[in-house]
Formats: sequence, structure tokens, C-alpha cells
Amino acid sequence: MAACFCSARSTSGSLFLLGSVHLGRSELYGFGPAVEEAYATSDELVVEVDLSLLSEQEIVAQSARYLVLPDGRMLRDELMPETWAKLEAYFRDRGAAITVVERLKPWAVSTVIAVMEFQAAGMKEEYGIDRYFIDDAAEARRPIRGLETLQSQLEALDGLSPRVQELMLEDALARTIDDPGTLVTAWEEGDEEWLTRQLFGPLEENPEFEEFYQAIFFRRNLEMTAQLAELVRDGRRR
Repeated sequence: MAACFCSARSTSGSLFLLGSVHLGRSELYGFGPAVEEAYATSDELVVEVDLSLLSEQEIVAQSARYLVLPDGRMLRDELMPETWAKLEAYFRDRGAAITVVERLKPWAVSTVIAVMEFQAAGMKEEYGIDRYFIDDAAEARRPIRGLETLQSQLEALDGLSPRVQELMLEDALARTIDDPGTLVTAWEEGDEEWLTRQLFGPLEENPEFEEFYQAIFFRRNLEMTAQLAELVRDGRRR
């Protein structure tokens, strides 16, 4: 496997970075000797969020107040008519009830659509790369460190302006013509050029996405990088 694997060394400790996909298929787990050795010789697993600390009920409880529109508001009233029409068509074409999302915020619905597309392509959260390593580390009692919390991630998404949230939803609907399996294949093959185009394409096409990229990618990456720079000082391998 040549996907997104690198190591960083200092005079103190070592960091090994593996890019992740959150939904996948079971055959993704042939990681290759470089990844297997890095993981086997590491003192601690570092992830975005350590989900082993939370039960499914706790995840649902923490998420609910960020996902649902307040004061009884309805999604239809938050969107432009054309966006709502596209959303209705999406659920109708897939034989699903739009009622499951009619009280959710637009950013949350964009996530629902992405998950639905991955699941329709046969991919599951239980086969996500981060989930695999978290479960393995928890079973082996290997220390796990989360750089963020579920709450901080939800707050970042929930803090986006209504306009940007609708853009996210429009983008999710536009991407339904793509095969999610292509993304996973590009990850497996380490196709950085394709992944970069997919990741930054919306921003290049529409500057209004700047707010989204600053909140969800750029600022978060800087904050997590700063934490990793501190961690490497203690001489341990991660």
C-alpha cells in the first residue's frame, strides 16, 4: 500500500502519519509491512477523536443538539427552493423517506448523504481505517490519544454560516454521480494528485467555500500539528 504514509523524526521522538478513510471495506486491512511495522513499534495511537471513550448512546446524545434545527424549524424553510427540490428528488430516487432529515441542519444532511452513498457502494463505518486501529489498540490496551473531541468537531461544523451549510449540501448532492469506491481506490493506491483535486476542487470552483475550508481543514490542521509538535518532545513513538 502506498497511500498517505510517511514518518517524521526528531532528536526526541518519532511520528508516523497514515491518512484515513472513515468508511471502507474489509479488504482494506492489508496495510503492508511499512504500516504494520510503524504501528507495532509505536508506544501510542494518536487519532482525531478517540471514539473508544464513547458508547453509541453517548455519541448520539452529544450529537443531537448540534444536528437538529432549533425551535421546531424545518429544513425546507432553511434552503433555497431549488436545493430543496434536488434533495426531495435524491430521496425519492433512492426510495428513502425525506422525513428522516427534515429537522436536521443542512451541514448534517450533507453528511447523511455522503454516508448513504458510501453505504450504497458497500462500505461500512466498522471497516473505517481509524475504527480498525482504535478497536485494535483498545483491545490490546495500547494507549490512545485524541487530538480533538467529538464536541469540538461538531462545533466547527455547526458554526458554519447558513450559506456555507447550504453550499455543503449542494456539493454533496452534486457528488452523488461519483462512485465512492473511486475515492477508496485512490486512497489504496496513494493517488495524491486525484485526492488533492477532489479535496480542493470545490474551493477552486467557488471562493464561497473559503469559510468551510478554513474551519474544517486549515485551522484544524494547524491546531493538530501544534499538538503533535509538542508530543514528539517526549521521545516516544506514535
